Amino acid sequence: MSVRTKLVHWAVASAAVALLGLLVVVAPSRRALGGLRQKAKALEARIAKTEQAVSGVQDFGAVLEQRRGELAAIQARTCRSGELAKVISLLTSAAAEEGVTILNIKSLPREELPEEGKKIYPSYFSLEVECRYRTLGAFLERLENSLLILMPDGFSATPQPSNPELLRIDMTLEGFEELA
Repeated sequence: MSVRTKLVHWAVASAAVALLGLLVVVAPSRRALGGLRQKAKALEARIAKTEQAVSGVQDFGAVLEQRRGELAAIQARTCRSGELAKVISLLTSAAAEEGVTILNIKSLPREELPEEGKKIYPSYFSLEVECRYRTLGAFLERLENSLLILMPDGFSATPQPSNPELLRIDMTLEGFEELA
């Protein structure tokens, strides 16, 4: 066998070994690369889902802050348990400013106890006043626009026999009280 033939055999054998080596090394790497690509796609999908969830949490946080602000506004317009003087002061000042004569104010007993976990519950007041019809409207408007939430729950008006333009009003007001 000549040297040239030996070199050709050696070159062919080296090429075969190199090709076989490439197949042994590259083929598994290629499969691993395909698996890594699939995992990368799955991770990208999870990241997108997580980003969407984070966005939802941020939206929820904004809604929660808005609701807290609304609750604070309502709490500012309720009286705390035992603050009956605050309601009486509001009623007497509104009556004085509108020319309404207060005959009687009293807090009515609660018909039921507040529900468990409930912090704000209705509170009722009985109010007897004397005034003219137009003055009654201004008085009720002042109560409606006051810092406390006070709403007429029912009332009756009777003209005074001595002065038919003067009305005697018996009304129930509903307010809201916050448990301490």
